[in-house]
Amino acid sequence: MRKGFTLIESIMVIVLVSIIFFVFSFYIREVIDAWGMVGGQRQMAVSTRAALNRMMREMKRIKNLGEITIYTTDEVEFVDLDDTTVNFRQVSTNLFRNTSLLLEDLEDPGGLQVLYLDENGTHVTTQDAIRIIQIRLTTTDDGAKYVIESASRIRIE
Repeated sequence: MRKGFTLIESIMVIVLVSIIFFVFSFYIREVIDAWGMVGGQRQMAVSTRAALNRMMREMKRIKNLGEITIYTTDEVEFVDLDDTTVNFRQVSTNLFRNTSLLLEDLEDPGGLQVLYLDENGTHVTTQDAIRIIQIRLTTTDDGAKYVIESASRIRIE
């Protein structure tokens, strides 16, 4: 009657367990990577949405049409109800509100797109015809892309 295992049996068990562990480690790593990517995308979506919500909140406070001083496709500047000048612009991959960084990881170029529309939703180029400002933010991170847009009607006084 023999007690214990031979050296060959022990080595075979170790090799088989190692092979099984190696195969399963690929699946586990893919699941962990996917979980990390989803978490990163969620954070990107939250920060992009927060920046857009702030922009929309502030644009609803534009004093009147004459207070929109810059209106290009990648920058908008206006005076709000408190007589404060507010400027939103893209610099490289960053979105700035005046001199404060509002959002990172914008697509470069085209991460901030500003459209100026009349009351019918038609694109306009003259200040006196602007009734709606539409903002589109596009953020990217490690190949993931998040696009969100909203619009704000301008106060007419």
